[in-house]
Amino acid sequence: MTKTEKLMDAFMKGRHLTEKQIETRFGIANPRAHVSYLRSKGFTILLNKVDNKTSKYGLVQPARKAR
Repeated sequence: MTKTEKLMDAFMKGRHLTEKQIETRFGIANPRAHVSYLRSKGFTILLNKVDNKTSKYGLVQPARKAR
């Protein structure tokens, strides 16, 4: 499994990660580039501000259709 696949798997599980967490957990030197790549593949990944110093990336999953 590639580093990008591992990152996407974490996002699919609902995890929200800072750039530093992405660097240390997945060994990704440039988290912004990986997020940009995933966005180019059609995934909606947002950067949410937690406080003045911290922001976290997270995947926006499509709403489920009502039955």
